Amino acid sequence: MNFFVINASPKTRHSITLQHLYFLEQQYPQHRFEMVHAANQIPVYEKNRSAVQELMETVKTCDALIWCFPVYYTSVPSQLKRLIELFFKTEQGDRLKESMPRPLPLPSISLITRLTIISRG
Repeated sequence: MNFFVINASPKTRHSITLQHLYFLEQQYPQHRFEMVHAANQIPVYEKNRSAVQELMETVKTCDALIWCFPVYYTSVPSQLKRLIELFFKTEQGDRLKESMPRPLPLPSISLITRLTIISRG
């Protein structure tokens, strides 16, 4: 199976969330995991719309999409929000909005981490 991973952690390769994905890669070597570290690529995507188009093409051709991001205060990182906005600003994004079936045709997995600290004092 061909998985495409969009890593939206600001810590890119050093994020705790991504460590979980590396574990999955080791456990399932028969599958292919292709990854983009989108959090640090947002300025590139904002200036170069063809880069966003290429990213969307890769999403369309994968078997499953994995969104990899931490949860900050019960929300996603701003980089992920911005990437989704850029997706929908492309020509393909316009067509996607108009013709998006429910449910989505592509299996999508969210791999997230959250640290909760409980004080007992």
